[in-house]
Amino acid sequence: MSDTARHLRPVEDEVDPLLVHPDSGERLGVLSDHVQHLHDQIAGLETDVRAWRTRHANLKRDKEQEARKHALWPAAVEVFKHWQQTCRHPRSQFTAERFWLVEPFLARHGKELCMMAIDGAAFDPFTKKRKNGSVKRFDDWELIFRNEGKTEEFVNRAPKKRPDAEG
Repeated sequence: MSDTARHLRPVEDEVDPLLVHPDSGERLGVLSDHVQHLHDQIAGLETDVRAWRTRHANLKRDKEQEARKHALWPAAVEVFKHWQQTCRHPRSQFTAERFWLVEPFLARHGKELCMMAIDGAAFDPFTKKRKNGSVKRFDDWELIFRNEGKTEEFVNRAPKKRPDAEG
């Protein structure tokens, strides 16, 4: 909206208020014409938003299907189940978003290193005492697989031998 448009003022007319330019005094038309134009713009924008929502939902569905068909999906599910059990998050759900977060680490470093990072997060998590006296553990999936540095940090915290490893 132009600076001039912000300062337009309606002038009472017999039927419909007129818009008058503040500097020149020029009559620009009736207010209802300008309001109708704005309503039309809003309707068009709402249509655009609905279209974008539909495209976004379709892309999200495609990403979900792509994740489930990915060769590393079974390994990611196994790593996720290990995280659920080790870090005590039994009600958490495995999603495509979580898969795409761990996929680069699985591809580069393999399942064992990912599990070692989880073991490190469970063995030595950052904790913070809450006002109510309970303790918040920072061992969530998104934190462990946020970036290479975080994953490496958790791998280095892992105990020398995995508790559930045989041998």
